Amino acid sequence: MEAHVRLVPVPGGPFGEFAIFSDSNPEFNSNVQVFGGEAVQGSIYSNGSVLMSSNSTVYGNVEAQGSVTLASNAHVKRSVVAGSSVHLSSNATVFQSATSAGSAMVLDSNAHVFGDARAATTVTAAGNAVIDGATLTNAPSAPPEHRSFPSLVYDAAEWQEAGYTVQTFASCTDAKTFIGGISSGNHVIRITAACDLSYGSNEEVPVRGNLAIVSDGSLTMNSNTIFVNSGDEHNLFLLFGLGGATPCDISFRSNSEIGDGLETVLYTPCTVDMASNSMVLEGQMFGGSVEFNANASLTYQPIGVPGYGVSTYDEDILYMREVV
Repeated sequence: MEAHVRLVPVPGGPFGEFAIFSDSNPEFNSNVQVFGGEAVQGSIYSNGSVLMSSNSTVYGNVEAQGSVTLASNAHVKRSVVAGSSVHLSSNATVFQSATSAGSAMVLDSNAHVFGDARAATTVTAAGNAVIDGATLTNAPSAPPEHRSFPSLVYDAAEWQEAGYTVQTFASCTDAKTFIGGISSGNHVIRITAACDLSYGSNEEVPVRGNLAIVSDGSLTMNSNTIFVNSGDEHNLFLLFGLGGATPCDISFRSNSEIGDGLETVLYTPCTVDMASNSMVLEGQMFGGSVEFNANASLTYQPIGVPGYGVSTYDEDILYMREVV
């Protein structure tokens, strides 16, 4: 086989090349979707264990230091690598390989691994389960590369060099008022208080330039709230929990969203909580823990963060052919 590829820069530096990074056990409830974008994959990494509930789909890899469990009709479009066990419930599918680096693998009825199935101990396949590649038992392997939760150090000078105007506020109320009045330009809103920046139900947050909200506190988007882009596509950085104290969660209540045209980074060492039917149309998510409730979704788009730059590349396959 011969393939021609181009290398596509994946920005973000230490923030990593994942759609979702969870430092502890993430929760993905039914019908959750993690999509990929151009030349990139919507992959998940966890320093804990990953549980994907029924009918959820990840359009990339799933890597976990602990176990990986796919409930019925859950799908991983690329590979699964777990530090401990792998369990595929009925009709669950892994489109490439599945690896249990340090334990066993179980496939329930009608589960399907299109590539190899490898386990440190046993691979048990129930009736009608299918492994298209090799079945490798008693074959321990290295767990996924361990990745520490990315450390965000705020440096106002880095943002200013990137063309942002920095505004500092000691209260969330004053910061919210200023954000609502921005008419143009790129802004960093630095909130030094451990307060909750809260938007009420059905409230719209206009974004008329690149916008970063860098806070020691938390963010709450109540039901049916939305960040709305105006004009050309912009970057939106929601960076919370820098103070190391509660409140520090990022919470999107039911039907809240970050709208089209906003490439977004969500970051907190605490919890990112996406309630049912909430969505991020383009971006990345980094949380101490991540919770996706029913029908929540994210489409992966890697985004450079001032001070971190471009550090990795991905392969964009232009063509593949058989050479005789």
